Amino acid sequence: MRVWPNPDITQQLLHEVALQTEAKNQYGEVMNRGLFQKVCLAILALALVCLSRVAPAWSCDDECPGGNCNPCGEDPENPECPDTDIDCEPYTTTYQHGEGNALYNCVDTYEPCTPTVQEGEQCCYKLASHECDYCGRWWGCFDPNTEILMGDKTTKRVPAIKDGDFVWNPLAAQAMRVTKRVAGPEEIPMIEIRYNGKTIRVTQDHPMVVKNTAVAASMNVNAAADTGYGIKQARDLSKDDLLLGPDGLYHQIEFAAEAPLKAHQTVINFELAAPSGSIQDHAVVANGIVTGDLAVQVNLKKEQSF
Repeated sequence: MRVWPNPDITQQLLHEVALQTEAKNQYGEVMNRGLFQKVCLAILALALVCLSRVAPAWSCDDECPGGNCNPCGEDPENPECPDTDIDCEPYTTTYQHGEGNALYNCVDTYEPCTPTVQEGEQCCYKLASHECDYCGRWWGCFDPNTEILMGDKTTKRVPAIKDGDFVWNPLAAQAMRVTKRVAGPEEIPMIEIRYNGKTIRVTQDHPMVVKNTAVAASMNVNAAADTGYGIKQARDLSKDDLLLGPDGLYHQIEFAAEAPLKAHQTVINFELAAPSGSIQDHAVVANGIVTGDLAVQVNLKKEQSF
């Protein structure tokens, strides 16, 4: 005889099985989540271990471990660390030395003893060069009314002469370019010189071309002994001196003395472009009298100074 199960009992059993199955699924899900959390914690611990082995940020007072850290002041993780290297740059100073007729423009150049110093230290400097050029407040110049013989044989008042003009050089027998022009006040009387109806006014130490004799020539600036040219400052001229004229002949001085001092008088001079400082390369004709330019005047002053 076949016995059929009670439907109520069967339904209850199926419900219990379903509950057990759901419980197992939930437990598995919980177990899976726990395993995932353990894996994440392990990875995090491993990362912390790795990070602990990286060199720490370098401070100013620390030594750089292993040589693999940023220089002080350049570490973005350590911005408060100051830059301890200070560059020492070279510099120059300009000044005037001397007084009166012996005035010089000087330039001193200083170079650092070391290229850099640490913060809080002072740069050490040493003198690298010392150069002085005679200026004499531009004494050794012409009166503004002086007429200069130009390269085309015309004349031009000295204030109108500018850089790049060509002036006639009677000793070189050619026109030479003006390369420098200077002007300034003159506070002492000028010297007036005359011969054969020609008159010129120049400053007291302006270079004049005289015959090179034991009596006439007190200076011979860069001139060969056999040229016959001598250089003498205007204040040292006398009636015994022979001045060179543009005709190539020497002429007896008729008058050489101080002229009355003018109020606010100005004097002007210029320099010719030439390969040397000799009188042959720097002669000009002023009011019909041969004289030297600014270069000759500077050389003459240097020979008389230190």
